[in-house]
Amino acid sequence: MSFMKDWKDQEGYLVLHSSKWHRKVVFHSPFIIPSMRPEYAPSATRLGFQGLVDGNIKKLSLLDVSLIIQQGGTIIGTARCAAFRTREGRLKAAKNLIGRKITKLICCGGDGSLTGASKFKNEWSSLLEELYEKKEISKESLDSCQDLNLVGLVGSIDNDFCKVYKGDLTIGTDTALHRIVECVDSVLSTAQSHQRAFVLEVMGRECGYLAWGASVACGADYVIIPESPPVDGWEDFLCRKFELRRKLGRRVNLVIIAEGATDVHGNPITTNYVVDVIRNNLGYDTRSTILGHVQRGGRPSGYDRFMATITATEAVKHVLRASCKEPAQIVGLCGTHVVFCPLIESVAETQKVSELRVEKKYEDAMKQRGETFRRDYEYCIAVNRSTPKKRPPNFGEDKCIAIICVGAPAAGMNSAVRAAVRLSLNLGYTTYGVQMGFCGFENDELLKLDFMSVDNWGLLGGAQLGTNRVRPKNFQKIAETIKNRKIVSLLVVGGFEALTSVWDIKAQQGNRPELKIPIVIVPATISNNVPGTEWSIGCDTAVNAVVDAIDRLKYSADALRKRLFFVETQGANCGYLAFVSALSSGAETVYLQEKEVSLSLLTKDLDFVHRRATEGTMQQMVFVRSEECNPVYDIDFMAKLFEEEGKTAFSVRKLVLGHLCQGLHPSPLDRIRALQLSVAAINFLDEQIAHNKCETTLVGFLDNKIRFVNVSDLQKECVLEKRKPKKHWFTEYTDLLEELRCFNCEGLEES
Repeated sequence: MSFMKDWKDQEGYLVLHSSKWHRKVVFHSPFIIPSMRPEYAPSATRLGFQGLVDGNIKKLSLLDVSLIIQQGGTIIGTARCAAFRTREGRLKAAKNLIGRKITKLICCGGDGSLTGASKFKNEWSSLLEELYEKKEISKESLDSCQDLNLVGLVGSIDNDFCKVYKGDLTIGTDTALHRIVECVDSVLSTAQSHQRAFVLEVMGRECGYLAWGASVACGADYVIIPESPPVDGWEDFLCRKFELRRKLGRRVNLVIIAEGATDVHGNPITTNYVVDVIRNNLGYDTRSTILGHVQRGGRPSGYDRFMATITATEAVKHVLRASCKEPAQIVGLCGTHVVFCPLIESVAETQKVSELRVEKKYEDAMKQRGETFRRDYEYCIAVNRSTPKKRPPNFGEDKCIAIICVGAPAAGMNSAVRAAVRLSLNLGYTTYGVQMGFCGFENDELLKLDFMSVDNWGLLGGAQLGTNRVRPKNFQKIAETIKNRKIVSLLVVGGFEALTSVWDIKAQQGNRPELKIPIVIVPATISNNVPGTEWSIGCDTAVNAVVDAIDRLKYSADALRKRLFFVETQGANCGYLAFVSALSSGAETVYLQEKEVSLSLLTKDLDFVHRRATEGTMQQMVFVRSEECNPVYDIDFMAKLFEEEGKTAFSVRKLVLGHLCQGLHPSPLDRIRALQLSVAAINFLDEQIAHNKCETTLVGFLDNKIRFVNVSDLQKECVLEKRKPKKHWFTEYTDLLEELRCFNCEGLEES
């Protein structure tokens, strides 16, 4: 099992040979993806379509792909192929595939690569007929290879597929955001010292996802994307906004531009032009940075590895079981579910955006991207607005919103509070931050927040307001604080403790009318154990922290030394963090609360390690365990057991990550999710206040949609003593590691 990033217009293949059934699968892909069946042994074509044309195919061993999941780029090479664009080139490619009895293709790339693969599939029958007429293939080959089965994986950092494609992100997008945010965070630290303005250009000729995503993650003052060009006079608006921000106390200004940005007349907007606008009108010390191919580099993010592994293995299963007559499909991850979409329609819908932009139908271009893209861009604009919405006189003084963090700290809490404060202020409300959870609420320790007081919070880990696990006790004092501060709604950011605390408040509403106000919970916990949502703020940062630690472990060991690492993560009684981290880091095994950990299981795993060590196919191996998976077989017991039985065959090391799982700075995905949930929550509270309602809900992600769930309905979905949902989505994938491991240890060398 391994993962390699790919970019638009880059190509690479993987071939799975079956010596048993004479069935073969070609992967046009940067992944080295194992089949679900041990009878398939992999080979790779070098340089993508060029490799198909040249017949450049090489078998891969287990050792070739054992330690590549953390690497960027692709070990099998990429290339543009002019020959494949011609029929003669495709004839050569077809001949090379038929010679190896290959009739199944998995293609990973952008719309150009997928279009080329689809054309290859459509021409397949005619290519075979022509080869047969030229006597370059036999009648037997013609009859046995009549159809080409095709599945696509979308590899594009632009995240530019739309409408028909139901996946959340394309492969490589999250990694690109990581690179952008790392660069911007570094730039801002310098700019703070010098009071500068920065203009940053990111990739995205046709799609502004990276630009607006980076602006959300980095707190940019202004963003320009291709789908929504600024109207005439935008230069004056930009300068007025910068002046206002400086008066409010902001020391640095940031503009993010997509490389394909234009004005409403179609004229390009360049970084140099924006720099000149700021310098000439404001006299600010202004610098520009074009990130270029930096965005494509570095180690893949945890989410990209996780998504790529799941979608790639599902693509393998699909290509093996699907009928050859079935139209080409592309596979993606929608929320937590694998989805298949028609390839041709998806590419066609994506290419319509360019046509609409050329026709200057920008509103239609935004709609073409899909409702989620449009919604999130509007969320970004709403939070970034400096001038509050016009309300009746004294509206904000009479109606206040309180924001509180509850439970263990999670990266992204500050991002959620920042977005909530900014939008609350823009809607005209006075906004308070409750310090140190419900202890501070009971003691009236509330901090009045303004636009600049939360300015850089989105970049910070932990919880600036302070947080703890203490549930509310003195409801009378809380009621008094609500009454005295004129609080009309409450936003609670936190994990399972936030949910139980809100249950406590709801139970007291009949006794104390002051508590009868609308309340929304924004789930934030690294354990991702809150019911009613598939993702919680902070869980992505935690996965990246664990994956980073495991990557470092692998590099710490000598390549010639056979070593087994045991890594323990946090997560209490929920195995989400351990499982997703294991899958994303290339670990061989994971021990979870959701699956029984027994002595027989440990014995089986010990035999597996012994076999790999004696066969010479073992390098550094990683076993991940969730901290509460078994109170008897703890990490010390496991490490000692394997070390004693391994003796001279392999050595054992252990690492308990503890609070390091919480990570440092929030990941881009956590910052974006924080914005999405917080803005939805504040808009919901605003509507509740306007209609004199007092619903108590949790806002979360379900099936890639933001949904509100009544907190009373969540009680029946919980295992209260375990503090987790009765059913968690990740348990559907827990057999995947075992399936991939079986491939690694059985039948590979024999094939």
